[in-house]
This record gives sequence, C-alpha cells and structure tokens, in this order.
Amino acid sequence: MCVRSLGFVLLAWLPGFLHAQTACGPPRLTDGYFVPQRKNYNHGQTLTYSCETGFKPVVEGWWATSTCQNGKWTPTPQCIDSSACLPPAIENGKYKEAQRGWYENQDEITITCEDGFDMRLRSGRIHCSNGRWSPPPVCERSSDACDEPDKIPHAVIINQEPKEAYGQNYQLEYQCEDGYTTGQANNRGSITCQTGTWTEAQSCIPAVRSCVLDLSRLNVGQTSQISIKDGETKEIDCRHWPDYWMFARCSNGIIDATECCHSNDIARNVCTFTKRL
Repeated sequence: MCVRSLGFVLLAWLPGFLHAQTACGPPRLTDGYFVPQRKNYNHGQTLTYSCETGFKPVVEGWWATSTCQNGKWTPTPQCIDSSACLPPAIENGKYKEAQRGWYENQDEITITCEDGFDMRLRSGRIHCSNGRWSPPPVCERSSDACDEPDKIPHAVIINQEPKEAYGQNYQLEYQCEDGYTTGQANNRGSITCQTGTWTEAQSCIPAVRSCVLDLSRLNVGQTSQISIKDGETKEIDCRHWPDYWMFARCSNGIIDATECCHSNDIARNVCTFTKRL
C-alpha cells in the first residue's frame, strides 16, 4: 500500500519538476521589446522580438524569434547598433568569425577562398560601413581543382565530408570494408588531386585469411597453437606414435588435414586430406 501511494506522489510531482527544469524566464533584452510577455515560458515556446530605433536584431530583418530550450533562449535575443554588420555570406570563402557574433562599424575582415577556389578581381579585405559590407571578393573554382572522386569499390572515404571541389595536391584517405585490404596498414589507401584528376586508387581486394590451428583438438600429443598462412601446408609431429606425422593446410580461412600417417605412407603419397577442422 505504501509503495502504491509513493508511486502516485511521484507521478504528481514529476511533471512539475520537469517544468521547473526546462522553463525559461523572460529574456533580458536591452534596446528592444518582445511578445508575448510572461513570467515563465515552457520548454519549446517561441517569442518574437524587435529593436528600438537605431538598433537591429543580430539576424537579417527587423524582427527575430527565439525559442526556450532547456531553460535557455536560443538564439539569445539581442539588439545591436544599426551601424554594425552581421557576418557576411561569402560563397566558397571563409574568414575569422567575430566572437560576439557581429562586427562593429568600420571593422575589417580578410576573406580567403576555400580549397579548390581562387580569388578573382577584388582584394580579399572588406570593411563594415554603416551596417553594410564593401563589395566582397569572388571565389571561383580553380582550373586545376578536382570534382568528387569516383566511387572506390569496397571502400569509404574517411576523415573528410564531401566537398564541391578539391584543390591541387589535396589528399583523400580511404579505408576498405571488412574482409578487403589494400595491403597497407589498417587496410587504408589514399588518392591525390593532380591537375584536375585524382591519382589511381589502390584496389580493395579480398583479404587473404590465415588459419590458426589449436593442436589440443587433435590426438597428436601437443597443446600449442600454430598459425598457417593461406595456401600453406604444415607438417605436424604425432608424438603419440613414433615416425607418424599429419599435415594441415589453410585455404581461405579453412583448415583441411590428414590423419596421422606413417612415414612410409607419406613417402608413397597415400596420406590424403580426409577431414576439415
């Protein structure tokens, strides 16, 4: 009875606890206003805000939204001076982003092009003037850039997301799927962009599987393990009987073996592979 009562108490208390953990209070918005205005906002609830004259939100447009996410407003509602600049959108270009999320009037930034693209015509520096950026440079595809490489059978590209273009000497690393190998460490290989063309990839081929034979499974008087390479045949001493031997061979991970044969039978080539281990 006490357990049942405790269960009802927990069910009644849990929703209020979760609400307290995830709700948001009103945001602190300097030089702006928002709707709706409430004492508390539930997790997932969205408000809309705008800014006083001479200020603007930290996003494009004269109004913006923010959503309560686990007790925090995302993105943070904020109004900045109208003369400030928002981060510019530079196609195929990059620059050092401001930690505060925007740039003050007369700030300058340096644009560089992404790998596989070259800058044309204009300088790489742009400056903010009364809320607007000077004309940005144009990043055009390099003449010696490579497209996405052709699919490599039984392999995947690693440590690199797909891109529109790859510059001269750009290297991509790939790894073979399980059961296939390039013969290199970790079954990996690489290709390099050379004057618009990728170097030839080393093929992923079926891996040669070696075999491990536990001699304790056999009645030969030995308990160790031996390794047999693919295509290799090994001679095993049958220690229980003098002058008796058996043979085991590995083929694609499978071991075939003879019985323990006398040396005379071996010499007459009548000792045959009769069992699979």
